[in-house]
Amino acid sequence: MFIDTGSRYETKEKNGVAHYVEHLSFKGTQRRSRVNIEKEIENMGAHLNAWGSRGGLTRRYTSREQTVYYSRCFNKDIGEVMDILSDILLHSKRARFPLVTRRFDPSAVDNERRTILLEANDVFQNKYEVTFDLLHEVAYGGCGLGLTILGPESNIKRCVPGERVRRSIQRADLVNYIQTHYTAPRVVIAGAGSINHAHVS
Repeated sequence: MFIDTGSRYETKEKNGVAHYVEHLSFKGTQRRSRVNIEKEIENMGAHLNAWGSRGGLTRRYTSREQTVYYSRCFNKDIGEVMDILSDILLHSKRARFPLVTRRFDPSAVDNERRTILLEANDVFQNKYEVTFDLLHEVAYGGCGLGLTILGPESNIKRCVPGERVRRSIQRADLVNYIQTHYTAPRVVIAGAGSINHAHVS
């Protein structure tokens, strides 16, 4: 599933929100816990991920222009895998269409900050990643393509009470981003290999 969303659609004040949303995608659904999703996929001998990941079943990566959720599986398991992928996108605990505000768990939002900050620290120590981000910043200036994928630390950290400038990404920012960018016209579902497309639909 290709979703036309990424850091190019962010503002400087909310830079990092696309990556944050994608991080919350694999936290479980209304029907499946995170562990159950992993077990179901493993029991089929399949592989579920988001494009550009660094390995593992639930590690993800968001690009500047898109987020891609994908799976590799046996032909006989396509229906089950599509059910899991659609469950993640439509019924994730991080919430999506249309009951997004009711199901978005505020504690998950705050808990994920630490994970994202640890990932950002790894990226900031990688000279190739930093060089690539600087190249985009110089080439694209103030538009979304010039922003980093992870966003600045100030956008991810929790706001300190009494701060004059509130830059931290909040639950409402994530909900707004999902409602705006995770919509049907922005999603493409593609399959390759020995697939009976009539069976999948």
